[in-house]
Amino acid sequence: MPEKHPGIESASATRRSLDMARPRRGEVAKLKLSPEEDKRIKELLAQAKQAEDAGRIQDALDLYLQVKAQVLEIKAKTQESTSVILDEAGKEIVNLETLRQEWAKFYGDHDLEDLANNLPESIKLSSEALAKLREAAEQGFDKAVLLPSLELQTAHLDELINQMATQPAPSMDDSDPNQYTAPYIETKAKSSIPQNRPTDKAYLLLYQSNPVPQETKGKTFAAAKQELDKLFGEGKWNGLTLQEYLILQRQEFEANKDHSFDEYSDNADQSQWTWLLDSRAPSGCVAAYWNPRDRQVSLHWDEPENSYPKLGARPAVVVPIL
Repeated sequence: MPEKHPGIESASATRRSLDMARPRRGEVAKLKLSPEEDKRIKELLAQAKQAEDAGRIQDALDLYLQVKAQVLEIKAKTQESTSVILDEAGKEIVNLETLRQEWAKFYGDHDLEDLANNLPESIKLSSEALAKLREAAEQGFDKAVLLPSLELQTAHLDELINQMATQPAPSMDDSDPNQYTAPYIETKAKSSIPQNRPTDKAYLLLYQSNPVPQETKGKTFAAAKQELDKLFGEGKWNGLTLQEYLILQRQEFEANKDHSFDEYSDNADQSQWTWLLDSRAPSGCVAAYWNPRDRQVSLHWDEPENSYPKLGARPAVVVPIL
């Protein structure tokens, strides 16, 4: 096979970089630009096109990259005050106003008015939080929950247990295998301390509709944590807290009319038993599942060095609110 000329390879790589840097059709037109921003971007695009037509590929690449940087900056600045968050391709990730309305109603419907009243009137995100949200969406975190402050969740833990894990679903017959009965909650699990959350303010939590990652099963608490590092990037993920688990399992039950979100199974591939990585009990850890035999939520304490083939760790991403 004949050798490729280094110059040809280099030019080809630069051309590919140019194709990636060039704005997509209609991308700039969708932006809400000030007259100054519009003028500057049009000037850069014209200069880049001239350089590309003249064969000055590196100059064109540098100019297109300037345009891309300005586009990202304008998107971030615009979306700090808008309710509809888009990815770089213009696809909607989440409507924050709709999300707020849905969760205020959820808490209100479950007689958790103090939690509903703690939610912000509008959700505003910093540019860093927006970047984190978009990255999480790219990694498959496709669901979001708006949560009141951690301090309020903790203060209302007994009410959360009653409303989220004890009260039966009104629309479901008492004999239905998915109907709630009194939960099993060990004292050490209930007294666990949540961590890695914003202080004294509401926040967003992103999670996946996918099952508990198989890679995290059969691992000790620490090993499951390390596995999530590999999957989602060190320091960028979280586990669930006990309070968050209670809320999410109820919301998922009401949406799906079953307990597929957290149901224990003797089949390790199907089991949704999960460590609650961000709730730490004294000298141990907390795990949770829906017990289909006894029809109850089960929250228990375990030694951190223990591992089970059916127990994994459901990941989540915390996004702070301004």
